[in-house]
Amino acid sequence: MGVDVRQRCEALLRFAFDEAEQRGCGIRCLSAWALPSLVGYGAAYAPEVHAQLEMSAKATLDDVLMPWKKQYPDVRTTAQANVGHAATQLVDGGREAGLTVVGRRVRDSSSGTHIGPVAHAVLHHARTPVVAVPLT
Repeated sequence: MGVDVRQRCEALLRFAFDEAEQRGCGIRCLSAWALPSLVGYGAAYAPEVHAQLEMSAKATLDDVLMPWKKQYPDVRTTAQANVGHAATQLVDGGREAGLTVVGRRVRDSSSGTHIGPVAHAVLHHARTPVVAVPLT
């Protein structure tokens, strides 16, 4: 399951945890994050800074998942926050999953994509069944 910690994702989490409980399986929650842009070319992050950013992203994901873990104590949950593109991580990370769950945008406009780039990429490239849960 892909979790964007910057958006409301209760519907996504509810669906994923309900499904895992019904199937009697665990959930692997993935959250992608990007390194902040740097000023100047050739600059690199110190390993300590990268590790600190990764720990912060993981802590944020854990905070989002905590109430759901309490509500569904029988669902084995693992969480990963990795630097990189969300769609790539979901497609690669879901190769052995029974189901990939991703959130999708809900747009009122009649033009443009209606599901968002991550859901679009996962729907086209995942090797597993995909459920795109509308995010409100």
